[in-house]
Amino acid sequence: MKRPFALIGITYLSVQAALFYLESDLAAAILTAVCFIGTIVSLFILKNRNLRHTVLGFCLTAAFASTIFSGYNIFVKQPIVDKYSEREIYVTATVLEQPTVQYDTYRYLIETDSINGKIEKLKICLSTINELNVEEFDRISCVLPLKECTKSQMIADGAFLQASVNKNFAYIVKKTDDKPLYYQAVKIRENFADSFEQNMSQDCASLCRAVLLGEKTALSQEIQNDFTRCGVSFLIVVSGMHLAIISSFVFLCIKKIIKNRVLRSMIMLMCAFSFMAVTGFAPSVVRAGVMLAVVYSGKMFMRKGDSLNSLGIAALILTVPNPTAVADVGMLLSFTATLGIILWARKISVYIMGKFAKLKRLKKPVEFTVNLFAVSVSATVWTMPISVLMFGKVSVFSILLSVILSPAVSVLVACALLAVILYGFGIVSIIAYPLTFVCEQLSKYVIFIVGTFSDIPFSSVNARKPYFYIWLALIAVMVIVGYFVKNKANYAVKSAVISLCVLALGFAVYSVIDVNTTVINIYATGGNTVTVKRGKNCSVVSCGGEATNVYYAVSDIMEDTTLLDFLIVPSDSDGSLLYADIFQTKFDESDVLIYDSKGENEDNGNVKYFTVNKSFTLNLNSETKDEAVSTESGVYQYISTESTAVLLLDGNCKAEDILEKHRKADYIITDKDGDNLQDICGKRIITNTDDVNAKDCEDMIFVRDKNLQIVID
Repeated sequence: MKRPFALIGITYLSVQAALFYLESDLAAAILTAVCFIGTIVSLFILKNRNLRHTVLGFCLTAAFASTIFSGYNIFVKQPIVDKYSEREIYVTATVLEQPTVQYDTYRYLIETDSINGKIEKLKICLSTINELNVEEFDRISCVLPLKECTKSQMIADGAFLQASVNKNFAYIVKKTDDKPLYYQAVKIRENFADSFEQNMSQDCASLCRAVLLGEKTALSQEIQNDFTRCGVSFLIVVSGMHLAIISSFVFLCIKKIIKNRVLRSMIMLMCAFSFMAVTGFAPSVVRAGVMLAVVYSGKMFMRKGDSLNSLGIAALILTVPNPTAVADVGMLLSFTATLGIILWARKISVYIMGKFAKLKRLKKPVEFTVNLFAVSVSATVWTMPISVLMFGKVSVFSILLSVILSPAVSVLVACALLAVILYGFGIVSIIAYPLTFVCEQLSKYVIFIVGTFSDIPFSSVNARKPYFYIWLALIAVMVIVGYFVKNKANYAVKSAVISLCVLALGFAVYSVIDVNTTVINIYATGGNTVTVKRGKNCSVVSCGGEATNVYYAVSDIMEDTTLLDFLIVPSDSDGSLLYADIFQTKFDESDVLIYDSKGENEDNGNVKYFTVNKSFTLNLNSETKDEAVSTESGVYQYISTESTAVLLLDGNCKAEDILEKHRKADYIITDKDGDNLQDICGKRIITNTDDVNAKDCEDMIFVRDKNLQIVID
């Protein structure tokens, strides 16, 4: 079997990722059946020795990965969730990392020392509105309301529980001088960040912190959205590319000074490990670090490393100790991009350079551009399926911008690293200022280019459409067929033309259908955040949930429109009013209607208030009517078209307060626990809680960590 570590490592990672994101017993059963059949075929039917070993290795690895993943969920993760979810507990815990700041919320990773007075080690994701007065590895004591963690990044770090607290959160801090060695790496990261902040403008300093230290959340939300819409978020997520740039820079500095191969390799390994520590051991960086370690370890013993085997070893190192590491989407993108580059980039580059065989004078710059293009195409194409499945969008400019911006980011990373190092060397620090100036200009250039392309209409295409998945399936079939075609160059050109035509046709047909279809989007915010959309008409008919989740909904809606016909706030809770404020700052609205149970507010411009025992009817679009009814117990809305009716229910609203004509909806959407639906007939219940009862319900649909879309016309 050639490259055994590649086969085992990549298979192990792929199986665990598939099981994690599919969350289906059927998928596990199908995988088990495939492994069993594959094992039988390889043992008794396949005659080719290499093929037999490959199939057998794949099946055994897949079966082992499935067993480990299922066992970890059953015996490790689920007992923790069952024991502590939906409970308040008193903890003493250690703060493990610097907080990440996103959407005006601070997110801490803490590890408990004791729970309710008993020694127990658990990791918890703690979200706060205000920054806590703690340092890394300080201990805090507090009461936390726990529930199952839905943050992928925190799950990847082993936190299966989360707690969100308000501005009145009470806690006790115990400072400690007993800091681990990793604390020094954290302080270096903080010093680097301070150097950028003191010597550069805000946006430029934030970009340098993102590309060098992995602090993507330091960037403003607008700039982050620009990078996302342009499909070049990988430039601001510290990854293997950044480690490769730094390693190349360090190697260039020492290769003339240090001739000893072993010593030079050891220095490179130390630099790689130091960079991993400073970036918080981000999985994408660890992946690159492991591959680099394999390469330089081989050089010490006069052995040539294999890229695919190195990638497989990195996959095993990351996922065997922690099966939930696959929750980190950045890690999956990093592995997929690297695999694409290894398999495709050189072949694409050789093919294109073959067309410039007679070129002499400009051969080197052309070759540099071609190599950059080949790497960008390989990485983009291989990561596209994951990007579509995870983010639901694709940028038409990602390859072009990757080619344009990658050289600038490479120089930016090298200059930023050299600048922050020189700042700590007294009189020598004067050399850092010209480098800082270069960083400032490069940062402005990158931000300007990304912002300009982001403003172009359709710079990002919503890929959560049926035609897009059909197109991806067609691409997969074409790639497989391509391996059996002799004239691959001619086949590639024709396949590209056909695929683009299919994509354009699908977009055109679906655009026509979309104009005449009413859809309701239910967002996984921890509360009712619901929109009704038909063509260009879009209304937010309910907004609520956890403050940390509202911006995900805002970002998704902004992909289609910046104008809301109506913004309806059917609850006067603090959370819903906070959501309403955010929506009002991000969108233009025609009318804003807010529930005011106490009748204390007066209408102001396009903002109108309604009180208890009031009802009104709105035409959300040409085919959709919204009847809003304010009762003694709460507000509900009956949204209907000619064919479908939806009851949007505030959880506090009692069943007996709902009019008889509104009790037989096709869908019921609710966000609260209780038995308030037991006297209402609904074909399908859509909720984010487990404790919902309703008679004659045909189906229960849960919205927790994934958004849901239903067509009502």
